[in-house]
Amino acid sequence: MGRKKIYKEGRTQVALFLEDPELEVFDQIMWRERKTRAELAHIAILDYMKAHAEGNDTFKITEWQEDPEFQAMPTFLSDKEKWKVAYESANKDDRTRMRKKAIELEKIFVWIETNEKYKKEEK
Repeated sequence: MGRKKIYKEGRTQVALFLEDPELEVFDQIMWRERKTRAELAHIAILDYMKAHAEGNDTFKITEWQEDPEFQAMPTFLSDKEKWKVAYESANKDDRTRMRKKAIELEKIFVWIETNEKYKKEEK
């Protein structure tokens, strides 16, 4: 039996696996980013947890059965052509909701960028 590894309090080691081609790409990134495998795996897991912590808020396939007018939206980073088609095929209420959401997002982006700029100026 190997030695028990001692970690900082509140930390637990977890294992993962990668196929050889995946490991090759992972190691290239590791060297380019000048991070360890553990650091990159930790970042990836934190990103995954952040993205999925509140559950998957996507639509269910049954929503079309329950509501024939249900309109699925393209993912946020979809190609602009997909958004164009979605907007063109949307009804008046959905178009209004899409415009409002775009304005909300723009306000969030400006707020964050303004605060980041202000923080840099303080230094």
